[in-house]
Amino acid sequence: MSVSALSLGHETTDEELRAISDEFETAPPEVILRWAGEEFGPDIAFATGFGAEGCVIIAMLSNIRPGARIFYLDTDLLFPETYALRDRLAARFGVRFERRTTRVSLTDQAREYGDRLWERQPNLCCQLRKVEPLKQMLCGLRAWGTAVSSRSVTSTCAHWPGRAG
Repeated sequence: MSVSALSLGHETTDEELRAISDEFETAPPEVILRWAGEEFGPDIAFATGFGAEGCVIIAMLSNIRPGARIFYLDTDLLFPETYALRDRLAARFGVRFERRTTRVSLTDQAREYGDRLWERQPNLCCQLRKVEPLKQMLCGLRAWGTAVSSRSVTSTCAHWPGRAG
């Protein structure tokens, strides 16, 4: 089966998902990004953390799918260099980044949980500043993509049969 012929129906089986995943295993990223855009249209968004791989995906998307939704999670603790890189990428590739952040300010967080929560309770901090904003972003989407490769995640996630590429 060719990647371009792959399509997800409303009742996609595990076997069909595995077939799609297997096809994408060796497909170039441009092919996967093009397929995702065609398959999901406005119901897909791409996440970036502004790492090297994410910057490559942004460059590809700017050519393959101008106007693609690209978002980042702003913990309000990002380095100034990260914001500068975001601005350079926006100018160079003509993309618009959607900033997603928590509803809890750093001041309110410190008042409720104490200062420097990320040092004392990193899981709670991530829940507040990353997980909750990500859940809000994904609400209403049929799909999302990220530059994290299967080689970068735990063995449990990398071998999850439902992942597609």
